Amino acid sequence: MVDPSLGVLVVLLAIVGSGVVAGVFFAFSAVVVPGLREGSPALGAAAMRAANRAAVRWPLMALLFGTGLLCLLAPFVVGAGNSSDGPVLGWVVAGSVLYLVGAIVVTVAGNVPLNRRLAALDVPGSREYWPRYAERWSARNDLRAAGSAAACLLLLVSLVV
Repeated sequence: MVDPSLGVLVVLLAIVGSGVVAGVFFAFSAVVVPGLREGSPALGAAAMRAANRAAVRWPLMALLFGTGLLCLLAPFVVGAGNSSDGPVLGWVVAGSVLYLVGAIVVTVAGNVPLNRRLAALDVPGSREYWPRYAERWSARNDLRAAGSAAACLLLLVSLVV
């Protein structure tokens, strides 16, 4: 049997990680992309390409995928350290799955391909693609923000049930 405090620590770290990730995604949906959409398509596309390049560095990648790793581990660690028949493990599994799907899968399958296409276009092409990109990217980013925030809440509930 695993020490239950290890499960609590893993869940706490996943709560903080998913909450911070939700905040980053929310900031882009609420402020950054709407601000970029107000300017010219060429400038919006160029600024977004620069933001996308900056995002693929260790701080955000460690936060995004490190939280994913915690969410992969949390159900096993909590399950191994939890001797009760209570709902704790169910909340941990639900929150973990929601983060992995809502943040990781949507990022990899939705936002990254859009980012790659935007990065591959020349200026005239990106100017034309920008409005469609911004709409599609924002819709997927809204899913990421909601999924990460909901995961944070479900994981938090696991500590108080």
